[in-house]
Amino acid sequence: MDAFGIGTMVDRFKASLDDDDQTMALLTPERQSTVKALNRRVSNLAGQVIPRAPTAFLRVRLAFIESELEVCNSIVDGYKEGYEKGLIQKKADYEALIGEKRSEADGLEKEKIELLKRGKFMEEDLQDTFGDIQDAYHKLLHNISRKGSEEGQKQMKRRGVLPQDRFSKRVTEYLDAETQRPGHAGPKTVYRWCCVLGTWLPKELTKCAHIVPKSFGTSQLAYAFGTDDGALESERNGLVMHQVIQKGFDNGWLVIVPDGSLERISTRWEVIVLNPTILNKMMFKIEERIYRWTDFDGRPLEFRNINRPARRYLYFRYLMTYMHAEKEGYEGFKEKLPPGTIWASFHKSSGYLRSSVLRSLGRKVGNDDLPQDLVDAGSFQDTIPGSENAWNDILSPIDLAQRIREHIQKRSAREESRGDTYRENLEEGSSSEDEEGDDDAT
Repeated sequence: MDAFGIGTMVDRFKASLDDDDQTMALLTPERQSTVKALNRRVSNLAGQVIPRAPTAFLRVRLAFIESELEVCNSIVDGYKEGYEKGLIQKKADYEALIGEKRSEADGLEKEKIELLKRGKFMEEDLQDTFGDIQDAYHKLLHNISRKGSEEGQKQMKRRGVLPQDRFSKRVTEYLDAETQRPGHAGPKTVYRWCCVLGTWLPKELTKCAHIVPKSFGTSQLAYAFGTDDGALESERNGLVMHQVIQKGFDNGWLVIVPDGSLERISTRWEVIVLNPTILNKMMFKIEERIYRWTDFDGRPLEFRNINRPARRYLYFRYLMTYMHAEKEGYEGFKEKLPPGTIWASFHKSSGYLRSSVLRSLGRKVGNDDLPQDLVDAGSFQDTIPGSENAWNDILSPIDLAQRIREHIQKRSAREESRGDTYRENLEEGSSSEDEEGDDDAT
């Protein structure tokens, strides 16, 4: 398997047959009939003599991919039906099955795009092949994948990803969130303004966090935002918080939302704690006061000037946290959240993310579509559709969904592996991360 997850047509079909009985047992009888019919088409294509002529080979390969995509999508729908009807009983099993099949479909979609975009060049390259045409085709795709990865790294360098300390300086200057005061021993001590606590704290107790993680800074995110550059190093993609609050933000335990006021000079924001299991747990102690998570549930953010983080970044982070809460099964979290229309901007007639990307993002990350009012409030329509947009409409949600899934899985695994010890560390305010935050997380 390579980055596209491909194999020969015969090998792929044999692999699908290996777990065919196990898959079918998890599907309703009606869905079994549908999948069997689709598999027969795949079987017919896999059983054909592999064409030696490049044009014919690529045509058969494309038909095979499209047929396999139909099978994958039908099985995903079947798993959902099976879970609803109790054929799949454990949520963890259901999510693992869905994730595996989605990953397979993502690889097929990427391969299909390369075939449609580069078919002519592939045909010319395969004309010079004297060995097995399938091996030559796989090598071509491997080279395309490797070049794509190298180009992604170059894009990151061109976008100028900043060291964390330089990013922090930008954010604190923009928010007027850093000052120096005389310390007890004479030398000046650096303090930062925590926008959640609404008070000055010693710098070492704070984190300057990216709202949208900087690891998301790819051309696909830029496409989703409808810009040439995702600009994740912008000072408007940052917030300064107590390090324990930042950990809760990063772990998806809390979310930041508009408080319902219209945008005029500046928007007001508030914190909502989504994880009900932590509400009464101690977070930290400042002087003689003990803070618990419930103290911040519904608490407004306090800023020192009229500058605010950008709504587009907070909206994207809201989507990430919503999908995280859904995966973790936080009880009653949807009832705590305001309606999605709250994200509609007073000054902006359209939303923040491309609708073609946003519509499919929730289904690719979780098991359901995102709430329609949330999508309507935060999306904009393409005004100049084109062939390049068609490719990006497929690739962007695949790329972003994979990054969101990895972010959620990493946080879930970290919380599960550290368990109570991790929570105790949070309560004590200790952290194993670098002073300015976890690079991947922030």
